[in-house]
Amino acid sequence: MLERIVTFFGIIIGIGLIGFGIVWPDRYSNAYLYKIDLMQTELQAMQEARTPFQQVQAKRKEMEAYRDSIPANVARFLDLKSFVIVFGGSFAALLIAFPARKSLRAFLFIFSAFFGRDKQESEFAEYYHTFIKFAEKLSARELITDEDFASIEDPRLREWLEYFTASDSVPEEMIREIIRSEIAARERASEEEVELLDFMAKVSPAFGMIGTVIGLILMLGNVNADDIDIFKIIGAMGVAMITTLYGVAVANLIFTPIATKRQSLMFSELYLMEMAREGILYLKNRQTPELVSRDMIIYLPNALRQRIEQEKLEKLKSGDLGL
Repeated sequence: MLERIVTFFGIIIGIGLIGFGIVWPDRYSNAYLYKIDLMQTELQAMQEARTPFQQVQAKRKEMEAYRDSIPANVARFLDLKSFVIVFGGSFAALLIAFPARKSLRAFLFIFSAFFGRDKQESEFAEYYHTFIKFAEKLSARELITDEDFASIEDPRLREWLEYFTASDSVPEEMIREIIRSEIAARERASEEEVELLDFMAKVSPAFGMIGTVIGLILMLGNVNADDIDIFKIIGAMGVAMITTLYGVAVANLIFTPIATKRQSLMFSELYLMEMAREGILYLKNRQTPELVSRDMIIYLPNALRQRIEQEKLEKLKSGDLGL
């Protein structure tokens, strides 16, 4: 029932936004047109009040100076209708195309993807050195203490190690299956976010085109055959094209790059989780620190891997066989 309500609500929003684009006057939508309209109204009032010619002329020069100014060029691209149609229309399409839970979390997905970060070398290094440290303790038949667990900064790695290494009753296949399920769940969640962002990247240019078509229809409908001003027509066409600009810019500067970034973040996160799974299985099987080091180093970024291999080589040359 909720899904039907949300879908219907999305359709109503979409229709309402199109209606808003039709009925809302351009002069109250575009910042540049609004400013020019105010100045023209003020100029007309000065002429009707028979203001001295010098003041009227000064006002005209002020208007001309504004038209050629940088603030005016920026204001030409600030359009309320374009913003509402592109962003509101894209969200309305989300409500129609996706389940309510995902649609309402769209902005959270965008926020998390935008401010998310790739897994850093420090995190891979922590995983690597933690597994080596634990393998050395197990090889020396030493107990892994609570302080050892507390020293792990990554909460997920700490939780997994506490659960899987503290109990010998958990079979290896169960460990593999549990972590594999967590990896699959995280991958599905990330793919949903990417799918949502890709969808918004597709529909935002379409709503930009809808806004432009509305603007062109209104512009042509207001053309008077007896009083055709080519400059006004070109100006109105420019305002109509702003919506297309918004749609294309939003798709290619926000939604598509963020979707690509989210996919990259997903790959690095899943790779780190796979590293954790293999490391925990090595500890479970009481593998030697040498074997753990040799296999875990494969997961490290190239720069970190080369640095660790160089450190190992220097230790071997100095007679220190530690890892």
